[in-house]
Amino acid sequence: MNPASVDRADFHLKIVHEISDLVNQSSGLTTILKKVVNKIGDSLNFDVVSVYLWDKQKNELVLRSTRGLHV
Repeated sequence: MNPASVDRADFHLKIVHEISDLVNQSSGLTTILKKVVNKIGDSLNFDVVSVYLWDKQKNELVLRSTRGLHV
């Protein structure tokens, strides 16, 4: 691995760790997902971040949290 790849991997691991902390400190799925999309958007400078979860009963993906997407 070259130094740039190591730095990028380290940065991504830091984000994963921070998201893990958010999940452990929060209660309620809606709150957790909102914090996660905001963390990803802020950390990676993304304008739009969305989380879809699979609904077994409907047999489809359902949008559960988003940032920057106007639905």
